[in-house]
Amino acid sequence: MADLSVFTKHLGSLTDDELNELLSRLEIEKSRRDQPEDTKDLIVKDGNIVACPHCGSVEFKKHGKKDGHQRYRCKDCGKTFMETSNTMLYRSKLSAEQWKKLIKGIVQHLTLSQIAEEVGISTSGVWYNRQKILDCMCSMFKEQDQFTDIAEFDEYEVHMSFKGKKDPSFFVNTLGRLPRHHRSLKDKIDYLKEAGLWVGLQQNPERLEQLLYGDSYVKGTKRDSVCILTGKDRSGNLLLEPTCLGSIEARHVEQILSDKVSSNIIMVTDGSNAYKFFAELQNIQHEQIPSSQHSRGPFSLAHINAVHSKLAAYWPDNGQRLPATKYLDLNLLLFWWIEKNGSLTAPEKVEEILGYIENSLLCTDSYKALQRRPLPLDTKGLIPKYV
Repeated sequence: MADLSVFTKHLGSLTDDELNELLSRLEIEKSRRDQPEDTKDLIVKDGNIVACPHCGSVEFKKHGKKDGHQRYRCKDCGKTFMETSNTMLYRSKLSAEQWKKLIKGIVQHLTLSQIAEEVGISTSGVWYNRQKILDCMCSMFKEQDQFTDIAEFDEYEVHMSFKGKKDPSFFVNTLGRLPRHHRSLKDKIDYLKEAGLWVGLQQNPERLEQLLYGDSYVKGTKRDSVCILTGKDRSGNLLLEPTCLGSIEARHVEQILSDKVSSNIIMVTDGSNAYKFFAELQNIQHEQIPSSQHSRGPFSLAHINAVHSKLAAYWPDNGQRLPATKYLDLNLLLFWWIEKNGSLTAPEKVEEILGYIENSLLCTDSYKALQRRPLPLDTKGLIPKYV
Protein backbone atom coordinates (compact mmCIF):
# COMPACT_ATOMS: atom_id res chain seq x y z
CA MET A 1 0.00 0.00 0.00
CA ALA A 2 1.28 3.49 -0.87
CA ASP A 3 2.30 5.79 2.00
CA LEU A 4 -0.63 8.21 2.19
CA SER A 5 1.36 10.63 4.38
CA VAL A 6 3.43 11.58 1.31
CA PHE A 7 0.21 12.44 -0.48
CA THR A 8 -1.65 14.20 2.36
CA LYS A 9 1.18 16.43 3.60
CA HIS A 10 0.78 18.66 0.51
CA LEU A 11 -3.00 19.07 0.77
CA GLY A 12 -2.76 22.21 2.88
CA SER A 13 -0.84 24.03 0.15
CA LEU A 14 -3.51 23.48 -2.53
CA THR A 15 -5.67 26.38 -3.71
CA ASP A 16 -9.46 26.06 -3.73
CA ASP A 17 -9.46 25.42 -7.48
CA GLU A 18 -6.74 22.78 -7.19
CA LEU A 19 -8.54 21.10 -4.30
CA ASN A 20 -11.82 21.03 -6.24
CA GLU A 21 -10.03 19.53 -9.26
CA LEU A 22 -8.44 16.90 -7.04
CA LEU A 23 -11.78 15.98 -5.47
CA SER A 24 -13.37 15.75 -8.92
CA ARG A 25 -10.65 13.40 -10.16
CA LEU A 26 -10.89 11.25 -7.04
CA GLU A 27 -14.65 10.96 -7.51
CA ILE A 28 -14.16 9.92 -11.12
CA GLU A 29 -11.51 7.35 -10.21
CA LYS A 30 -13.70 5.89 -7.44
CA SER A 31 -16.70 5.70 -9.73
CA ARG A 32 -14.63 3.93 -12.38
CA ARG A 33 -13.60 1.25 -9.90
CA ASP A 34 -17.18 0.77 -8.77
CA GLN A 35 -18.49 0.31 -12.31
CA PRO A 36 -18.71 -3.06 -14.09
CA GLU A 37 -15.65 -3.95 -16.16
CA ASP A 38 -17.39 -3.33 -19.46
CA THR A 39 -18.22 0.28 -18.58
CA LYS A 40 -15.00 1.33 -16.79
CA ASP A 41 -13.15 4.27 -18.37
CA LEU A 42 -16.17 4.99 -20.59
CA ILE A 43 -17.52 8.43 -19.76
CA VAL A 44 -17.92 9.12 -23.48
CA LYS A 45 -18.15 6.36 -26.07
CA ASP A 46 -18.49 6.97 -29.80
CA GLY A 47 -19.43 10.57 -29.07
CA ASN A 48 -22.23 9.60 -26.66
CA ILE A 49 -22.33 10.16 -22.90
CA VAL A 50 -22.50 6.86 -20.97
CA ALA A 51 -21.73 8.10 -17.45
CA CYS A 52 -21.60 11.26 -15.34
CA PRO A 53 -18.04 12.67 -15.45
CA HIS A 54 -18.42 13.92 -11.85
CA CYS A 55 -19.51 10.78 -10.01
CA GLY A 56 -19.57 8.04 -12.66
CA SER A 57 -23.30 7.39 -12.34
CA VAL A 58 -25.08 6.02 -15.40
CA GLU A 59 -28.35 7.63 -14.28
CA PHE A 60 -28.76 11.04 -15.92
CA LYS A 61 -31.25 13.01 -18.02
CA LYS A 62 -31.24 15.76 -20.63
CA HIS A 63 -31.12 19.27 -19.19
CA GLY A 64 -31.54 21.78 -22.00
CA LYS A 65 -28.84 23.06 -24.34
CA LYS A 66 -25.94 25.48 -24.10
CA ASP A 67 -24.22 27.02 -27.13
CA GLY A 68 -25.95 24.41 -29.27
CA HIS A 69 -24.65 21.49 -27.17
CA GLN A 70 -26.89 19.10 -25.23
CA ARG A 71 -26.59 19.41 -21.45
CA TYR A 72 -27.32 16.66 -18.93
CA ARG A 73 -28.09 16.51 -15.22
CA CYS A 74 -26.95 13.57 -13.10
CA LYS A 75 -29.78 11.98 -11.07
CA ASP A 76 -27.35 10.95 -8.32
CA CYS A 77 -25.01 13.91 -7.71
CA GLY A 78 -27.24 16.57 -9.31
CA LYS A 79 -24.41 18.15 -11.29
CA THR A 80 -24.79 19.17 -14.91
CA PHE A 81 -22.41 18.29 -17.73
CA MET A 82 -21.99 18.01 -21.50
CA GLU A 83 -20.14 15.68 -23.86
CA THR A 84 -17.07 17.89 -23.52
CA SER A 85 -17.06 18.08 -19.71
CA ASN A 86 -13.63 17.42 -18.20
CA THR A 87 -12.06 17.26 -21.64
CA MET A 88 -9.93 19.80 -23.48
CA LEU A 89 -12.95 21.04 -25.41
CA TYR A 90 -14.89 22.01 -22.26
CA ARG A 91 -15.30 25.79 -22.14
CA SER A 92 -12.99 26.06 -25.12
CA LYS A 93 -13.26 29.29 -27.08
CA LEU A 94 -12.14 27.58 -30.28
CA SER A 95 -14.67 26.39 -32.82
CA ALA A 96 -14.58 22.87 -34.22
CA GLU A 97 -13.03 24.24 -37.42
CA GLN A 98 -10.31 26.05 -35.44
CA TRP A 99 -9.46 22.87 -33.54
CA LYS A 100 -9.05 21.03 -36.83
CA LYS A 101 -6.79 23.74 -38.24
CA LEU A 102 -4.74 23.69 -35.03
CA ILE A 103 -4.30 19.91 -35.15
CA LYS A 104 -3.52 20.03 -38.87
CA GLY A 105 -0.73 22.53 -38.20
CA ILE A 106 0.67 20.33 -35.45
CA VAL A 107 0.65 17.25 -37.68
CA GLN A 108 2.32 19.21 -40.49
CA HIS A 109 4.97 20.45 -38.03
CA LEU A 110 4.30 24.12 -38.74
CA THR A 111 5.73 26.85 -36.52
CA LEU A 112 3.65 28.43 -33.77
CA SER A 113 3.31 31.67 -35.75
CA GLN A 114 2.19 29.80 -38.88
CA ILE A 115 -0.46 27.88 -36.92
CA ALA A 116 -1.56 31.05 -35.09
CA GLU A 117 -2.10 32.84 -38.39
CA GLU A 118 -4.06 29.91 -39.81
CA VAL A 119 -6.25 29.40 -36.73
CA GLY A 120 -6.67 33.08 -35.88
CA ILE A 121 -5.39 32.98 -32.29
CA SER A 122 -2.23 34.10 -30.46
CA THR A 123 1.00 32.12 -30.55
CA SER A 124 0.74 31.61 -26.78
CA GLY A 125 -2.72 30.12 -27.31
CA VAL A 126 -1.31 27.79 -29.95
CA TRP A 127 1.54 26.76 -27.62
CA TYR A 128 -0.78 26.03 -24.70
CA ASN A 129 -3.28 23.98 -26.69
CA ARG A 130 -0.49 22.18 -28.54
CA GLN A 131 1.11 21.11 -25.26
CA LYS A 132 -2.24 19.94 -23.90
CA ILE A 133 -2.94 17.89 -27.02
CA LEU A 134 0.49 16.28 -26.81
CA ASP A 135 0.05 15.71 -23.07
CA CYS A 136 -3.23 13.92 -23.81
CA MET A 137 -1.57 11.73 -26.44
CA CYS A 138 1.36 11.01 -24.14
CA SER A 139 -1.05 9.80 -21.46
CA MET A 140 -2.64 7.44 -23.98
CA PHE A 141 0.51 6.10 -25.65
CA LYS A 142 3.18 6.61 -22.99
CA GLU A 143 4.35 2.98 -23.06
CA GLN A 144 4.86 3.09 -26.84
CA ASP A 145 5.81 -0.36 -28.27
CA GLN A 146 7.06 -3.78 -27.18
CA PHE A 147 9.83 -5.41 -29.22
CA THR A 148 9.31 -8.82 -30.77
CA ASP A 149 12.13 -9.82 -33.13
CA ILE A 150 15.44 -8.29 -34.27
CA ALA A 151 15.54 -4.95 -32.46
CA GLU A 152 18.11 -2.21 -33.01
CA PHE A 153 18.92 0.25 -30.21
CA ASP A 154 21.06 3.36 -30.16
CA GLU A 155 21.13 6.85 -28.64
CA TYR A 156 20.22 10.10 -30.34
CA GLU A 157 21.54 13.31 -28.81
CA VAL A 158 20.10 16.84 -28.82
CA HIS A 159 21.18 19.98 -27.03
CA MET A 160 19.68 20.73 -23.64
CA SER A 161 17.19 23.56 -24.24
CA PHE A 162 15.66 26.04 -21.83
CA LYS A 163 13.62 27.83 -24.44
CA GLY A 164 11.25 30.30 -22.78
CA LYS A 165 13.34 30.54 -19.60
CA LYS A 166 14.31 34.19 -19.06
CA ASP A 167 15.40 34.37 -15.42
CA PRO A 168 19.10 35.41 -15.40
CA SER A 169 19.66 33.98 -11.89
CA PHE A 170 18.57 30.54 -13.16
CA PHE A 171 21.31 30.48 -15.78
CA VAL A 172 24.03 32.11 -13.66
CA ASN A 173 23.31 30.60 -10.24
CA THR A 174 21.69 27.28 -11.15
CA LEU A 175 23.41 26.31 -14.41
CA GLY A 176 26.58 28.29 -13.82
CA ARG A 177 26.59 29.82 -17.28
CA LEU A 178 25.03 32.55 -19.38
CA PRO A 179 22.15 31.89 -21.77
CA ARG A 180 23.47 30.42 -25.00
CA HIS A 181 23.41 33.48 -27.26
CA HIS A 182 26.14 35.13 -29.31
CA ARG A 183 27.31 38.02 -27.12
CA SER A 184 30.36 40.21 -27.13
CA LEU A 185 32.26 40.71 -23.88
CA LYS A 186 30.53 44.09 -23.43
CA ASP A 187 27.12 42.47 -23.99
CA LYS A 188 27.87 39.83 -21.36
CA ILE A 189 28.86 42.47 -18.81
CA ASP A 190 25.77 44.54 -19.61
CA TYR A 191 23.60 41.42 -19.21
CA LEU A 192 25.01 40.72 -15.74
CA LYS A 193 24.67 44.36 -14.70
CA GLU A 194 21.04 44.58 -15.88
CA ALA A 195 20.29 41.36 -13.97
CA GLY A 196 21.76 42.85 -10.79
CA LEU A 197 24.42 40.12 -10.56
CA TRP A 198 27.53 42.08 -11.52
CA VAL A 199 28.44 43.46 -8.10
CA GLY A 200 28.11 40.11 -6.36
CA LEU A 201 30.15 38.30 -9.01
CA GLN A 202 33.03 40.74 -8.65
CA GLN A 203 33.60 39.22 -5.22
CA ASN A 204 34.33 35.91 -6.98
CA PRO A 205 36.79 36.71 -9.82
CA GLU A 206 37.30 33.07 -10.81
CA ARG A 207 33.60 32.47 -11.33
CA LEU A 208 33.17 35.77 -13.15
CA GLU A 209 36.02 34.89 -15.51
CA GLN A 210 34.38 31.54 -16.26
CA LEU A 211 31.08 33.27 -17.11
CA LEU A 212 32.74 35.85 -19.34
CA TYR A 213 35.40 33.78 -21.07
CA GLY A 214 34.53 30.11 -20.46
CA ASP A 215 32.20 27.83 -22.40
CA SER A 216 28.46 27.69 -21.78
CA TYR A 217 28.12 23.99 -21.13
CA VAL A 218 27.23 22.02 -18.00
CA LYS A 219 30.18 19.90 -16.92
CA GLY A 220 29.66 16.14 -17.22
CA THR A 221 26.99 16.31 -19.92
CA LYS A 222 29.00 15.92 -23.12
CA ARG A 223 28.53 19.60 -23.95
CA ASP A 224 24.98 19.92 -22.65
CA SER A 225 23.62 16.90 -24.51
CA VAL A 226 20.36 15.12 -23.78
CA CYS A 227 20.39 11.41 -24.54
CA ILE A 228 17.33 9.90 -26.23
CA LEU A 229 17.15 6.10 -26.18
CA THR A 230 15.75 4.94 -29.50
CA GLY A 231 14.79 1.49 -30.69
CA LYS A 232 13.16 -0.12 -33.71
CA ASP A 233 12.62 -3.75 -34.70
CA ARG A 234 11.94 -5.42 -38.04
CA SER A 235 8.19 -5.46 -37.30
CA GLY A 236 8.10 -1.66 -37.10
CA ASN A 237 7.81 -1.37 -33.32
CA LEU A 238 9.35 1.91 -32.22
CA LEU A 239 10.62 3.57 -29.04
CA LEU A 240 11.78 7.16 -28.47
CA GLU A 241 12.50 7.90 -24.81
CA PRO A 242 14.35 10.91 -23.34
CA THR A 243 16.69 9.24 -20.89
CA CYS A 244 19.35 11.35 -19.22
CA LEU A 245 21.84 14.16 -19.46
CA GLY A 246 25.11 13.04 -21.00
CA SER A 247 25.98 9.41 -21.66
CA ILE A 248 23.51 6.60 -21.13
CA GLU A 249 24.25 4.08 -18.38
CA ALA A 250 23.30 0.45 -17.83
CA ARG A 251 20.71 1.42 -15.21
CA HIS A 252 18.91 3.62 -17.74
CA VAL A 253 18.75 0.83 -20.30
CA GLU A 254 17.38 -1.59 -17.71
CA GLN A 255 14.84 0.91 -16.42
CA ILE A 256 13.40 1.63 -19.87
CA LEU A 257 13.74 -1.71 -21.67
CA SER A 258 13.15 -4.29 -18.95
CA ASP A 259 9.40 -4.50 -19.63
CA LYS A 260 9.64 -3.88 -23.39
CA VAL A 261 11.75 -6.84 -24.50
CA SER A 262 11.52 -10.60 -24.12
CA SER A 263 14.34 -13.12 -23.95
CA ASN A 264 13.66 -14.36 -27.50
CA ILE A 265 14.53 -11.09 -29.26
CA ILE A 266 17.90 -10.33 -30.81
CA MET A 267 19.32 -7.02 -29.58
CA VAL A 268 21.53 -5.16 -32.06
CA THR A 269 23.56 -2.20 -30.73
CA ASP A 270 26.85 -0.40 -31.05
CA GLY A 271 29.74 -1.19 -28.71
CA SER A 272 28.28 0.49 -25.62
CA ASN A 273 28.67 -1.53 -22.43
CA ALA A 274 25.32 -0.23 -21.18
CA TYR A 275 23.50 -2.59 -23.57
CA LYS A 276 25.94 -5.42 -22.98
CA PHE A 277 25.23 -5.51 -19.26
CA PHE A 278 21.47 -5.40 -19.88
CA ALA A 279 21.57 -8.22 -22.46
CA GLU A 280 23.55 -10.42 -20.07
CA LEU A 281 21.13 -9.66 -17.25
CA GLN A 282 18.11 -10.54 -19.39
CA ASN A 283 19.81 -13.48 -21.14
CA ILE A 284 19.20 -11.88 -24.54
CA GLN A 285 21.17 -12.62 -27.72
CA HIS A 286 23.24 -9.49 -28.25
CA GLU A 287 24.93 -8.50 -31.49
CA GLN A 288 27.29 -5.52 -31.25
CA ILE A 289 28.35 -3.58 -34.35
CA PRO A 290 31.86 -2.13 -33.96
CA SER A 291 32.15 1.58 -34.73
CA SER A 292 34.50 0.74 -37.63
CA GLN A 293 31.87 -1.44 -39.35
CA HIS A 294 28.47 -0.82 -40.92
CA SER A 295 27.20 -4.34 -40.32
CA ARG A 296 28.00 -7.69 -38.81
CA GLY A 297 26.71 -10.56 -40.92
CA PRO A 298 22.94 -10.10 -41.30
CA PHE A 299 22.83 -7.50 -38.51
CA SER A 300 23.19 -3.74 -38.80
CA LEU A 301 21.84 -0.49 -37.34
CA ALA A 302 20.32 0.67 -40.62
CA HIS A 303 16.72 0.86 -39.33
CA ILE A 304 17.50 2.92 -36.25
CA ASN A 305 19.91 5.13 -38.20
CA ALA A 306 17.04 5.89 -40.58
CA VAL A 307 14.96 7.00 -37.59
CA HIS A 308 17.81 9.27 -36.48
CA SER A 309 17.95 10.80 -39.96
CA LYS A 310 14.25 11.60 -39.75
CA LEU A 311 14.72 13.17 -36.32
CA ALA A 312 17.56 15.30 -37.68
CA ALA A 313 15.25 16.53 -40.45
CA TYR A 314 12.45 17.09 -37.92
CA TRP A 315 14.71 19.30 -35.75
CA PRO A 316 17.29 20.68 -38.22
CA ASP A 317 20.69 21.30 -36.60
CA ASN A 318 19.10 21.23 -33.12
CA GLY A 319 18.06 24.79 -33.94
CA GLN A 320 14.96 26.90 -33.56
CA ARG A 321 12.54 23.98 -33.94
CA LEU A 322 14.02 22.01 -31.04
CA PRO A 323 11.57 22.06 -28.10
CA ALA A 324 12.49 22.94 -24.54
CA THR A 325 13.89 19.87 -22.76
CA LYS A 326 10.97 20.05 -20.30
CA TYR A 327 8.60 19.15 -23.14
CA LEU A 328 10.90 16.83 -25.09
CA ASP A 329 8.94 13.68 -24.20
CA LEU A 330 5.69 15.20 -25.53
CA ASN A 331 7.28 16.15 -28.84
CA LEU A 332 8.97 12.77 -29.20
CA LEU A 333 5.59 11.11 -28.64
CA LEU A 334 4.13 13.17 -31.49
CA PHE A 335 7.01 12.10 -33.76
CA TRP A 336 6.45 8.49 -32.66
CA TRP A 337 2.70 8.72 -33.40
CA ILE A 338 3.26 10.24 -36.85
CA GLU A 339 5.77 7.49 -37.70
CA LYS A 340 3.34 4.82 -36.52
CA ASN A 341 0.46 6.30 -38.52
CA GLY A 342 2.28 7.06 -41.73
CA SER A 343 -0.39 5.26 -43.76
CA LEU A 344 -3.07 7.77 -42.74
CA THR A 345 -3.79 10.83 -44.84
CA ALA A 346 -3.44 14.29 -43.24
CA PRO A 347 -7.25 14.67 -42.79
CA GLU A 348 -7.43 11.20 -41.24
CA LYS A 349 -4.67 12.09 -38.77
CA VAL A 350 -6.54 15.26 -37.81
CA GLU A 351 -9.77 13.34 -37.18
CA GLU A 352 -7.92 10.68 -35.20
CA ILE A 353 -6.29 13.19 -32.86
CA LEU A 354 -9.51 15.18 -32.55
CA GLY A 355 -11.19 11.98 -31.40
CA TYR A 356 -8.57 11.57 -28.66
CA ILE A 357 -9.19 14.99 -27.16
CA GLU A 358 -12.96 14.77 -27.54
CA ASN A 359 -13.24 11.53 -25.59
CA SER A 360 -10.32 11.55 -23.17
CA LEU A 361 -10.56 12.76 -19.58
CA LEU A 362 -6.78 13.08 -19.40
CA CYS A 363 -6.57 16.40 -21.24
CA THR A 364 -7.25 18.68 -18.29
CA ASP A 365 -3.84 19.94 -17.16
CA SER A 366 -3.80 23.66 -16.44
CA TYR A 367 -1.34 26.13 -17.90
CA LYS A 368 0.53 26.26 -14.58
CA ALA A 369 0.67 22.46 -14.35
CA LEU A 370 2.26 22.26 -17.79
CA GLN A 371 4.81 24.91 -16.89
CA ARG A 372 5.67 23.21 -13.59
CA ARG A 373 6.17 19.73 -14.99
CA PRO A 374 9.58 18.18 -14.17
CA LEU A 375 12.27 17.41 -16.69
CA PRO A 376 11.31 14.00 -18.17
CA LEU A 377 14.76 12.42 -17.73
CA ASP A 378 17.52 11.66 -15.27
CA THR A 379 19.40 14.89 -14.57
CA LYS A 380 22.10 12.97 -12.62
CA GLY A 381 22.03 15.72 -10.00
CA LEU A 382 23.76 18.13 -12.41
CA ILE A 383 20.75 20.43 -12.63
CA PRO A 384 17.42 20.55 -10.74
CA LYS A 385 14.56 18.32 -11.86
CA TYR A 386 12.22 21.33 -11.84
CA VAL A 387 13.42 24.30 -13.87
